[in-house]
Amino acid sequence: MISQADTNLAVGKGDLELALEHAGRTYDIGETVGSADLLAFGLFDQGNVLIAMGKVDEGFPLLDEAMVAAVSGDLHPRVMGYIYCSMITTCTRLADYKRASEWTDAADRWCGRNSITVFPGLCRVYRAAIMRLRGVWDQAEKEARLAQETVGKVSTSALGEAFYEIGEIRSRVGDTKAAEEAFHQAHQLGRDPNPGLAHLCLRQGDVQGARSMIDRAAANAGWDQLTLGRLLPTQIEIRIAAGDPTGAQEASQALEKIAETYGTTALKAEAASGSGLVAIAQGDLESAISLLRSGIRLWQEVDAPFEGALARLDLGRAYVAIGDRATAALELDAARATFEQLGARPDLLRAERLIEDSVPGDAVVETTRQERTFMFTDICRSTDLMEAMGDEAWEVLLQWHDR
Repeated sequence: MISQADTNLAVGKGDLELALEHAGRTYDIGETVGSADLLAFGLFDQGNVLIAMGKVDEGFPLLDEAMVAAVSGDLHPRVMGYIYCSMITTCTRLADYKRASEWTDAADRWCGRNSITVFPGLCRVYRAAIMRLRGVWDQAEKEARLAQETVGKVSTSALGEAFYEIGEIRSRVGDTKAAEEAFHQAHQLGRDPNPGLAHLCLRQGDVQGARSMIDRAAANAGWDQLTLGRLLPTQIEIRIAAGDPTGAQEASQALEKIAETYGTTALKAEAASGSGLVAIAQGDLESAISLLRSGIRLWQEVDAPFEGALARLDLGRAYVAIGDRATAALELDAARATFEQLGARPDLLRAERLIEDSVPGDAVVETTRQERTFMFTDICRSTDLMEAMGDEAWEVLLQWHDR
C-alpha cells in the first residue's frame, strides 16, 4: 500500500503527474501479485488524479471500472467501502449530484448487507448535501445529525462535514446563531467553514470580514480547481457587495473556466448565475437576462430549487432595471413562492420587498433611503457599520441587500 500512500502524498502537494505515476504503480503491483484490491485501488486512484487534472472523460471510465469490481464482491469489505465513499466524494466535488445520488443509494445497500457501521455515517453526510441541494432541508438536517451520531469519534473529517451541512441549512432558514455555531464546530474539526461562514458574515453586514474570509479560502485552494469552484460563487457575490465589480468579474471568469473544464450541469449553472450577477453590476442588463435565464434552466435540470430561486430573484432585478416590471413581477413572485415553500426566511423577505418595489403604478410608494436602511439594520443590527462605511459604500451594500 506504499504506492497508494505515495499517490495521496503527491496529490496533497499538487504534483498530479507524480501522483498518476504512483497510482499506475499500484495497479501494476496488483496485476503482478494477482491482488484484486490493489487493482481496484490503482484504477480508482488513476481515475481520481485524471479528474483532478481536468481529464474527466478519461478519469470516470476508470472509476466506473473500479466500481464494477466493488459491486462484484471480490474485494475486501474495507476496500469496497473506500471505493464507494471515494466515488461519492468525487461526484459531490464535481457537483455531479445525479451520479452521487445513485452511488449513495448503492453504498447504503452495500453497508447494510455487510454490517459495516462507519461507512453509513460517511454516506449520510453526502446524502445530506444532496438533500440540501434538492430543497428537502428538514430531511437533510436529520441525515447530517444521524451522521454525527454514527461516525462519532471514528472520522473527524466526516463529523466536520456534518456540522458544515447543518450550518448551511440553519443559515438558509435564518437561524443565524445556530448556523454560526455549526460552522465554528466544523472549523474546529478541520473543515473549512467557507463558503458558508463568509456568506453568513455578508448577511450580517460584515462585508469586509466576509471578503477577507472568502479570499483567504480561495487562495488556500491552491491547485484544487474543484474546491475553488465551490468558493467562487460566494466570492462573486461578496466582491459585488464590496463595490468591486472588476474583482467579481475575475472570479466569474475563473468559474466559467472551471465549468468548461469539468462540464457538469451544476457547475455550468453556477457559472451562468455568477456571470449574470456580474452583468447586472456592470449595467449590461440584456446579457444579464440571457445568462440568468440559462442559469435557471440549468438549476432546474439539477433539481436545485433554492439556487434556481436565487437566480430568479436576480433575473427579476434585471427586468426591473430595464423597465419591464410586469415580467419582473412574474419572476420575483416565482422566487418568493419557492422561498416560502422551502422556509428560506431571509430570502423570502428580500423577495417580498422587491415585489413591493416592482409593482407598476402608484400602488406602492418607493421606499426612501432611510426606510431601506432601517429595514436592513433591523435585520442585521448594522447601524454602527453604516456609520463607519459612509454613504457611498453603504449604498453599494444596500444595492446588494435589496437585490
